[in-house]
Amino acid sequence: MSPYTRFDYISSLAALTHSNIVPVYDLLVVDDHYWFVMEFLSGGSLANKLDEIGFIDHPEAVDIAIRVAQGIGAAHEKGFIHRDIKPHNILFSEDGQVKVTDFGIVKSSRSTVQTTIGLTLGSPAYLSPEQASGCVADIRSDVYSLGVTLYQMLTGEPPFDGEAREVLGKHLTQIPEPPIDLNPEIGTALNSVVMKALEKDADKRFQSMDQFVTALRSANLGL
Repeated sequence: MSPYTRFDYISSLAALTHSNIVPVYDLLVVDDHYWFVMEFLSGGSLANKLDEIGFIDHPEAVDIAIRVAQGIGAAHEKGFIHRDIKPHNILFSEDGQVKVTDFGIVKSSRSTVQTTIGLTLGSPAYLSPEQASGCVADIRSDVYSLGVTLYQMLTGEPPFDGEAREVLGKHLTQIPEPPIDLNPEIGTALNSVVMKALEKDADKRFQSMDQFVTALRSANLGL
């Protein structure tokens, strides 16, 4: 990618504006390196929260997931895929507002560039099966990663653990234990939403963040 194209691409990311996306105020170029000037959020990350309390009560977990989905959905509408949704990249303002950050490996949804097999981008525990296999990620890959994050919020752990290569294999072949088995309080409706988000076949998942949000809101009514 040429420097001009790269700068134009990063500038378009900086133009993403949504209440659930960490805003970028400026872009600096130093020795051909690009630096984001971003909002400072003092409320810590979702990863910090999970480290402190283990898991999150299901109504709050659903609310967080909805807000993340709305932010990522706005990025999708602009033609961008995050590809690294995980608790570390979900931050809180001092007053508790939820914001997604770290679009460092985001790609255009119009790109047909395929990740080299064996070379994956993102964090193994949260990767979609298609990312784990080195295939092209699309908006449904973000749905899967948010599904993994919601699973962890509800149960205190992601669906798969182990060494990186082992975890990637599980994303490809192993059906996760239903979260309701680990936390019966979440109810069958929410359990079904999570399991749909974690379908191996992307065609069987929610096809957009809007669909995911609608299902989460419906499940939340029964909590």
